[in-house]
Amino acid sequence: MVGNVDASLPVVSVVVVNYNSIRFLTACLNSIAAQDYPVVRTIVVDNASTDGSADLVAREFPDVLLLRSPGNLGYAGGANLGLKRATGNVLCVLNPDVVVAKDWVKEIVSALAGSESAGIAGGKLLYPDGRTIQHAGGILQRPEAATRHAGYGEQDEGQFDLLWEPDFVTGAAIAAKRRVLEELDYFDEQFFPAYFEEPDLCLRAAAAGYKTIYVPTAVATHYESATVDMRSTEYYFYHHRNRLRFVAKHWKLGELLEGFLSSETMRLRDTMPEADRLGSDRAYREAAMNGRNESERSSVSGNEGRAFLETPSLRSYFGSSRHDADILRGKWLVKEQPFHSETPVVGRLVVFLREKILNLASRWYVQPILQQQVEFNQATVQSIDDVLDDVERQAEDTNSVLTMHAAVIYERLSAMERSANQRLDSIEERLARLEKLLEESARRRE
Repeated sequence: MVGNVDASLPVVSVVVVNYNSIRFLTACLNSIAAQDYPVVRTIVVDNASTDGSADLVAREFPDVLLLRSPGNLGYAGGANLGLKRATGNVLCVLNPDVVVAKDWVKEIVSALAGSESAGIAGGKLLYPDGRTIQHAGGILQRPEAATRHAGYGEQDEGQFDLLWEPDFVTGAAIAAKRRVLEELDYFDEQFFPAYFEEPDLCLRAAAAGYKTIYVPTAVATHYESATVDMRSTEYYFYHHRNRLRFVAKHWKLGELLEGFLSSETMRLRDTMPEADRLGSDRAYREAAMNGRNESERSSVSGNEGRAFLETPSLRSYFGSSRHDADILRGKWLVKEQPFHSETPVVGRLVVFLREKILNLASRWYVQPILQQQVEFNQATVQSIDDVLDDVERQAEDTNSVLTMHAAVIYERLSAMERSANQRLDSIEERLARLEKLLEESARRRE
């Protein structure tokens, strides 16, 4: 907070969601403290960090409100905890590995205040080199719900210096009017621990009549992925699991069943990094298993995503076929057998004479035939191995696709159930308020 407080300016609250980010947190909080905006209140929500970062905040930033969560609430849960305690009229959420320029808050507030219909805003994110763009607004590609950042990897030469309305802005540095967040009931905590909570929020805002805007003058540096390696199976698992939840929640039934399923089937059958394939498989298996009992779910949750065949008869078939192939592999090498004679005394002479007589025939006739047989046997065994490998791959691909279809259907039903429950809760609240009003009216008449 700097200068005298201008009562005409909205109070701004900045929520930093922290999880084991001690190496970034000091720079982030210092950049918030250095804002040239008069009324900025900072909240740090610590998601049960184990690196001492919460103690650092308590010790070195006494003006910051520290909220310690006993468990990891994820991005959405942590953000909501802070947002609901915030007192500002404009509410911002930052990742702890973000450093904002000193006029970031001022530019965000100015853009939101300049448009009655603007409800959510985000700015330009640069990589630590200060020249490479990481984010200049988010684009959502249908029907697969792939997300990309405008300008990603480009050198910043002013090509993204105009305000525009993207599909979403990244949750690494996002701001919204308080009344909009209250109307939308904040972030959806189903997107645990991270990914797709900000596209979800922006789509819900659009449905409610609010715009999401990109503010090019609100610049920040993002070190990106402080807690999750974006090339790991873990990253792909969380990303695809929440992408599935997102499309099940937002896509109309026709686009979900025709567009998304077709697109996702092609993606699963295409070449992709192994970590992506493993993460995808694990995400779909978990979603498909959510309808079963807890013991079955727990047995899948630890699976690292390796595709496996669910049908016992198929597993038995492939196991038996592999065993038969191993037996053939042990016999493919055919050798000429030496001649033996059991005849006493003259047996050695018979063997000697037979070897001498057959030596020429063996060398020029038998051995080439044996070599042809060996080559044929070897090719046959290799062909059997190749066929089994191909069939198993196709079976795994088919199983992954079928699992994905089951997961999409289950997530769609779950989203419908959650929506119905929310509407019922809303109706119950309205009925309770109406009942209270009727009781008060009756008392007044008495």
